[in-house]
Amino acid sequence: MQEISIDPRAIEREQAEKAREEKRLNCMRRCFDSLPPDRKLLLMVYVNVTDEQRLQIARRLNITPGNLALRVHRMREKLALCRKNCLENLPV
Repeated sequence: MQEISIDPRAIEREQAEKAREEKRLNCMRRCFDSLPPDRKLLLMVYVNVTDEQRLQIARRLNITPGNLALRVHRMREKLALCRKNCLENLPV
């Protein structure tokens, strides 16, 4: 039977990476949850539909498709900034 060698540093690195990933996910959840319900819904729908469906969404909101894309872009920017701030303020 072959002996298995375990590198404690590799385990520590893996645990640290898992902890960082958990922090990233928690921050993203916190930031997403901070959005108003209608914005959350818009963002979730927008990223999962076709261009034709986006056109229909824009019509229902009585805005242009470009304005719809701009709203989503701004939401994504706010989420990115929120996530960045969250990560910077979490303990290491």
